Amino acid sequence: MHLHHAVADHWAFLGHDGEISSTAPLVRAIGSLVLVAFRSHGRLVVAKDDCPHQGASFAGSRIVDECLVCPFHGWTFDQEGCYVQGFRGNMPEPVRQTLRLERYPARSRDGRIWVMPTPTSKFPPDTLIPAIFSWYAAACQWRVSITVAI
Repeated sequence: MHLHHAVADHWAFLGHDGEISSTAPLVRAIGSLVLVAFRSHGRLVVAKDDCPHQGASFAGSRIVDECLVCPFHGWTFDQEGCYVQGFRGNMPEPVRQTLRLERYPARSRDGRIWVMPTPTSKFPPDTLIPAIFSWYAAACQWRVSITVAI
C-alpha cells in the first residue's frame, strides 16, 4: 500500500508558508501524490502537480498576475484552478470549463500548510474544519513530517 492511501483521509503537513513566494509555487510530495501549492488573490491553492494540457509538472513554474503558469506551454490557472489562458490565446468557453486543476483542501495554520489528500469533491463542509483543527491541537503534538521535497 502506498503512503498516499494511508493518509488520504487525514490532514498532512505539506510545508511552511514561507516556502511559497509571490513568484514561485511550492511543489512537494505526500507519499505518491505530488502537489503544487501557490497563493492567488490571498487564497492558498493546492492542486495535483499535473497540468491538464499534457500532464506536465509545475516544478519550475512561476506565478504571474496571481495565476500559476505552467512551464511547459505557458497555460495559466487562477485561484479556483480554472484555465485562464494558453500560449496561443483563449480557448472557447465550453473547452475552458473542462480545463481545471484537481484541487485539494488546504489550510495555513501557525505558519504551516496542511492539506487533505482527498479531492475537494469528497471533502467535509467548511463549517466542520475549525472543529477538526481544534481536536488536532488538543490531542496531538506534531513534531515530524513525512513529506519529501522534490
